Amino acid sequence: MMMTMSEAVEVLERDQQGYATTIGLMTIGAYFDGHPCHQDVTVKVEDQHHPATRHLGKSFQIKDEIYQMKNFSRDRVHVVMSLDASSVDLTLPAVHRADKDFALA
Repeated sequence: MMMTMSEAVEVLERDQQGYATTIGLMTIGAYFDGHPCHQDVTVKVEDQHHPATRHLGKSFQIKDEIYQMKNFSRDRVHVVMSLDASSVDLTLPAVHRADKDFALA
């Protein structure tokens, strides 16, 4: 199963009893930390052999609202697509990821 960060966060935001915190970490390996930008961005396809991404090229451009995650570690998930950090302004005050690692799916 592949789940994008935004899909997972939408599901988790619906939980009103605090359950989302635990499920969020188990499902996507991180917690939602805002939308630092809504603009044209470049998406890097990191796993071109995954069934959900093998039809894509190495990268593509989209206009999207990028989700930022805190306490995210690649040790807990398999990232198939990520944001090309060079395609956005990382000096925006809402950007909190010092490591510039924005997993998208």
